[in-house]
Amino acid sequence: ATSEVISLTRDAQAAGADAALIIAPYYLRPSAAGLRRHFSDVAAAVPALPILLYNFPQLVGQIIPVEVIAGLHATDPNIIGMKDTSGDLIYLLTVLETLPESFSVLAGRGTVVLPALAAGAVGAILACANLIPAQWQAVFQAVQRGDWATARAGQYAAQRVSRLVGKGGSLTARVGLELQGIPMGPPRRPLTAEGVLSERDLDELRELLLA
Repeated sequence: ATSEVISLTRDAQAAGADAALIIAPYYLRPSAAGLRRHFSDVAAAVPALPILLYNFPQLVGQIIPVEVIAGLHATDPNIIGMKDTSGDLIYLLTVLETLPESFSVLAGRGTVVLPALAAGAVGAILACANLIPAQWQAVFQAVQRGDWATARAGQYAAQRVSRLVGKGGSLTARVGLELQGIPMGPPRRPLTAEGVLSERDLDELRELLLA
């Protein structure tokens, strides 16, 4: 419910959050007008807190339409950007084409980071970056230098880990951190790390992280 999101966002602001990442409602999917009002109401409730929209259609069952994003950025000054985890480059490029530079776009899927950065995205928020932060930092820095050969090589290496993480999301990230010697403990039920990766995938992840 919008009221619950507002309450949680206010709590985050009171706790010292620098910004809030707000995902679209799921299960009961609102219309485009409902989506816009939802995000606008949240933004209006915390006018001093920057808001990033979170587009994750595989999880919530619908995309945030580009026209909704453009309208929100035009009318709600604290809606400053978005994280796009769709992996849909056509959608991402349309957002970048349509929105002004004052709207910051971050890639949310490792397999599209390099083309997203090349097109104007300002960065990325990635589950797999918890496992290979230095590799993704090297890709970003290579793009900033205009060293596209290094950026491509880094992208191709890092996206192998990204594809494996994509099979289990945060659960795979937890497995990867355990492989690197960082104890994670069990996830909250009903989630379980058992069976998240096949033995073949687990061997590949181990090789990529520990080589």
